[in-house]
Amino acid sequence: MTGKSRILLDALLEGPKSMAELGELLDTQYVATYVLRLRKALGEPGLVHTTFTGYRLELPPRPAPVFQLPAPVGGFVGRADEISWLSAGLPGTVLISGPPGIGKTALATSVGHEVRSRFPGGQLYVNLRGYSPEPPLSPSVVLSRFLRSLGVERVPDDLAGEFRKLLRDSRILVVLDNAASVEQVTPLLPLDPTCGVLITSRSSLALDAAEVRLGTLHPDEAESLLGSLGSGAPIQRLAEWCGYYPLALRIAAGNLVDRPDVAASVDDLLASDRMALAVDDDAEVRRTFDLSFAALSPADASLFGLLGAVPGQDFSLDGAAALAGGPVSLDRLVSANLVQQAGARYSMHDLLREYALERAGDVSVARQRLFSWYLTHAQTVSAALYPEAAVLPPTGLPSVDAALTWINAERSNVLAAAEDCARNGPAAWSWQLVDAVGGFFGAQANGVEYLSAASLALAAARSVGDRAAEALMVVRIASAYRNRGELRRALDMFDGVPLDCGDPWVPSMRGTLQLELGDLAAARESFNAVLALGDLPQVRISGLYGLSTLAVLAGDFTGAAEMLRSGVSLARAHDLANLEATCLTFLALCHAEWAEHAHAISLLRRALELRGERGTPHLRTGVLTYLAVVLSQAGHVDEARSTVTEALDALPSLGGATRIESMVHHAHGVVLDALGLESRAAYSLALELAVAASSPYDEMRARLGLGDLSGAWTLAARHGYFIRIPGTASREQ
Repeated sequence: MTGKSRILLDALLEGPKSMAELGELLDTQYVATYVLRLRKALGEPGLVHTTFTGYRLELPPRPAPVFQLPAPVGGFVGRADEISWLSAGLPGTVLISGPPGIGKTALATSVGHEVRSRFPGGQLYVNLRGYSPEPPLSPSVVLSRFLRSLGVERVPDDLAGEFRKLLRDSRILVVLDNAASVEQVTPLLPLDPTCGVLITSRSSLALDAAEVRLGTLHPDEAESLLGSLGSGAPIQRLAEWCGYYPLALRIAAGNLVDRPDVAASVDDLLASDRMALAVDDDAEVRRTFDLSFAALSPADASLFGLLGAVPGQDFSLDGAAALAGGPVSLDRLVSANLVQQAGARYSMHDLLREYALERAGDVSVARQRLFSWYLTHAQTVSAALYPEAAVLPPTGLPSVDAALTWINAERSNVLAAAEDCARNGPAAWSWQLVDAVGGFFGAQANGVEYLSAASLALAAARSVGDRAAEALMVVRIASAYRNRGELRRALDMFDGVPLDCGDPWVPSMRGTLQLELGDLAAARESFNAVLALGDLPQVRISGLYGLSTLAVLAGDFTGAAEMLRSGVSLARAHDLANLEATCLTFLALCHAEWAEHAHAISLLRRALELRGERGTPHLRTGVLTYLAVVLSQAGHVDEARSTVTEALDALPSLGGATRIESMVHHAHGVVLDALGLESRAAYSLALELAVAASSPYDEMRARLGLGDLSGAWTLAARHGYFIRIPGTASREQ
C-alpha cells in the first residue's frame, strides 16, 4: 500500500471529523484516485463507501444468522462416541463416511444441533446430491444459494472468494451432505478457523479433515430404535434382518407399528422370501423397502413410485397432486418413513427415490403433468410480477406477495425441471420453463443457477434445430450477462442470430447492448427491426424507447418526446408499470432540456413510485440519479442533496452494476457543483467506473464534469453524441 493510500486509510480509521493530516492528499486534487487505489489494496471495494461529503470506512456487515440445518431425526439413538468425537473436531473440518442407509445425514444433523451454541453466526446446509438420480449440484450453484441466503443480492464472478470473505470470523457451521468428490467440496470450504465444516459422503474423500467411518448400529441400539414395536426375541430377529441399518430399521418400524400382533408379523416377514431386489451393500435396506412397499395401498404405492420422478430437492402437496393427476395425501408415506416432511415441504432419501423409480414403471405422463404445473404457475407468477413480459392475460392473477411466496419456494425446482427436460426430454419444456422464470431471476440479479439451466436449454434447442427457441434462450442468457455487467459477453451471444429471426426481443436486447456500448448506428438498425417485427404493446414500447434514447443522445429532444409519449400511453393502457417508468424517465430529461424543470421533476417522481412498486433496485437507483440532477438544475439543492444521498446509500446493494454506479457518482458531482462544493473526486469516480463499464456516454459526461472538454468532444464525435458544455443554457422547446 502506498504512502498516500496509507494516509487515507488512517484518516478513515480515525472516523468522522478527525484531525488526521490529509493536506498531502487534498493538495493533489486527486483524492478519488487514492480512494480507488485504497479499495484495490484492501481487496474489498465496498469497505470505502462514498458519502455526500466524502468517504467513510465500513466494515463488512455481518450476515444475519441463518439456520438451515434440518430438524433432528426423531427417535435418534446411539452414536454417542461418534457425536463426541465429531463435536470435538468443530470448529474445523470433519467427514462422516459410510455406506448408504447407515445414518450419515441423521448423525450430521444431530451433531450440528449439538454444537449450535459454538456457531452463533448460523448454519448453512445443502444436499449436494452426490449419489442422487439427478446430477450432483455444481459448486457454483451451491455457492450462489449460500450467498443468497447470507443476503448477497448480486452474485459476483468470484463466488468462492466472496463466500470466504463473507464467512471470515463469522463462526458459521457449513454442512455439506451427500458429497460426491473432493472437486465438488473444495470450493465450498470457508477456510476460516472460526467456522466448522461437516461433510457426509459414501466415500472417503482426500481432504484435510478428521474422518469417522460409520458402521451399523450395535444390536442394543438397533433394538432401541425399534422400541415402539416392543421388545424380546421377535424384535431382536427383526433388527438382525434389517442388518442393524438405521434407515432399514426406521422403515421397518414405520411399517409394523400399527400391526395388532407385531411378533406374528415379524415371523411372517422372516418366513417370506421378499428379498428379490436385494443387491450389494444395500441388501438389508432394500429388504425393508420391499416390506414397506408391499404394505402400501395401491393408491399410496402408485404415488410413492411417481414421487421418484420429482427432479428437484423437495416438493409441496400441490406439486405431488399435479404429479398424480388429482388430490393426494402423503400421510401414510410420511408415517412409513418413505417420505420426510419439513413444514409444508416434502423430500425423499436418495435410495428411496431410486427404489421408487424402479417400482413406478413409465412415469413420462406424470412428469409432464408436474412440468405443466410448474410452467403454468411460473407463467402466472411472472404475469403478476412482470406484466411487460407476460404470456398470459392480466386476469385472475395472484397478489405480488403470493406470487413471490410461490416462486421463492419453487425457484430451484423449476430450474431442476428445466435441466431434467433438457437432458431427458421433452426438450421444449426446458426453454419454456427457463423463459417463465426469466423475469424473476433477472430482477434478483442472482443468475448462476439460472445461467446453468438456460445454457442447457439453449443446447437442447440447438440439438433439435428449433431456431425460435434458440433465439429465446440467447436473449435470456444475454440479459443475465447484462445484469452481471458483462456487456460485451452479452452482445457476443447474438453472433449468428439474424435480426429478422422473428423474435422481436432479439433486436431489442441487441440494440440495448449496442446502445450502451456506444454503437448508435447498429442500435438504430436493431430498434427499427423491433418495430417491424410485431404489434404487441411491450414490443412497440421497447422499439419506441430504444429509438427515443438514440434521439436523446443525438440531441433530438422533440423527436424523442413524441416517441416517449406514445410509449407512456401504450404502457398505461396495458398496465406495464416498469415500461411506463422507463419512458417517463427519459421524457423527463426532454422537459429538463427545455427548462421545464417542474414538469420534469413531476414525471421523475411518478417514475420513482412505479419503480418502487414493481421495479428492481438498480432501476430505482437510476431514476434517483436523474431526479437529483434535475432538482439541482431547478435550484432545489437541499432536496437534490437528499436524493443523491439516497442513491449513494443504495450502491452497496447493487453489487457490481458499474454503469449505474458511474451514473450515481456523476449525479453526486452535479449536486456538489450546485452547492459550490468540491466535486472533482465524485466525477473522477464516475469516470473510472464508466471506463470499467465500457460506457462511452457516461465517460463523456464524467469528462465534462472534470473540465476535460477535449476528451469529451472526442467521445462525442466518435459516437455521435449530443454534447452540452456545463453552464450553457437549456434550449426552449
